[in-house]
Amino acid sequence: MGITARIVVRADSAFFCHKVVAVCRAAGAAFSLAVAVKKQVREAIAGIAGDAWTPIKYTAAVWDDQEERWVSNAEIAEIPFTTVTSKKKRFHTTARLTLRRVKRLNLRVSLATVSGS
Repeated sequence: MGITARIVVRADSAFFCHKVVAVCRAAGAAFSLAVAVKKQVREAIAGIAGDAWTPIKYTAAVWDDQEERWVSNAEIAEIPFTTVTSKKKRFHTTARLTLRRVKRLNLRVSLATVSGS
């Protein structure tokens, strides 16, 4: 009984490091890792054109008691991104940086993930 399914590694930002990315790549696993929004990610976000963001309309919006309104809109964007550039060049990894921002938070990015295969 051989494994025929594709292995996908998903993890929060506590596990985002060059070692995890390298193991995923070496094993041929797809990966989706949350990343902290630090300087390198903020610089990448700043370079995204306004029309590159795609609106998301949620079918099950959430009620915000403080603002007394439904929260139902956000935007996503995806760009190529080379990460772990603070490490040796052999650890640099180009993958997709997927970002989600919520309009009511003044377009601040609330989630960033790096994905690859």
